[in-house]
Amino acid sequence: MRRRDAGALTEPVRLKGSPDEVLAIAGAARRAIESHDELRRELLPRLGALRSARRRFADERAATPSGPDATPDRVRRVLWSILFAVCLLSTVVAIAPMGPYGPRTRWMDPQTAVLIALPALGIAAATALGVLLLRPARGHAADRTALSAITTVALAGVFLFRLIAGGADRGFTVAQLGAWLIGAGVLLVLLVVLTWQLDRVRRREAARGFRRWRPRTEPELRTREREIRESAAQMAALIPNEADAPRLEQEWNRALRRIQQSGGAPESIAQARGIGPVAWLVWAVYTDPDVPIIGAA
Repeated sequence: MRRRDAGALTEPVRLKGSPDEVLAIAGAARRAIESHDELRRELLPRLGALRSARRRFADERAATPSGPDATPDRVRRVLWSILFAVCLLSTVVAIAPMGPYGPRTRWMDPQTAVLIALPALGIAAATALGVLLLRPARGHAADRTALSAITTVALAGVFLFRLIAGGADRGFTVAQLGAWLIGAGVLLVLLVVLTWQLDRVRRREAARGFRRWRPRTEPELRTREREIRESAAQMAALIPNEADAPRLEQEWNRALRRIQQSGGAPESIAQARGIGPVAWLVWAVYTDPDVPIIGAA
């Protein structure tokens, strides 16, 4: 395996032609490369890494607002975190006074317990609704899902206990207990939906290999983009050994002639012939990570 002078390939190559033409030529490049075992073994893991890096970069770019929208987005993330914390704390406050009779509740009379629990239920429900309306902040999704699930289970436990056992053990009246059960039922539904929403974010981040809890800054994004671009340029400079190069070139030229005969744009064919199949496939994946690559779906 050799590497040619990357000179002109240190910047992304803008592939000429329509998206369909670029994809068709990338398919021809992929088929030409597949017949060369050494080149395929060398290129496959690198193309897979490039695809993953470009997808992660797109996610990080989407999570890093810039320009006039940057400040509102940061404010939204902070607001979401505050509302989430207030929601969980208020839920705990709404649960604690309504628990079964025991060492922690016997000192509190029913009237005081209801006066504490009902406002806390209102605050928890309002903040839960606000959290659901805002998009969850990225990062720490697993921790947030666990906290939300624990709080939901605790509320569900006390709710079911009071629903089944009533309030005789603490002396709650029907009106007092009924008001709390209605509020707790509404909050329970909101928390179940919130936990489900957070779990979806957790699974999506796990599937994409999300690691950073904060968005990258613009300078960090520019540095990361340059690193990916330089890696792609080095990959695009790969060419087979001298013994295999003529056969690859012949296969490539035959494939390009077929594409040209089927209506391919002359400028796309000329560019593809000039940079070769490896470079074309690399820059196609760089531009669109969903372009099929060797050995991948």
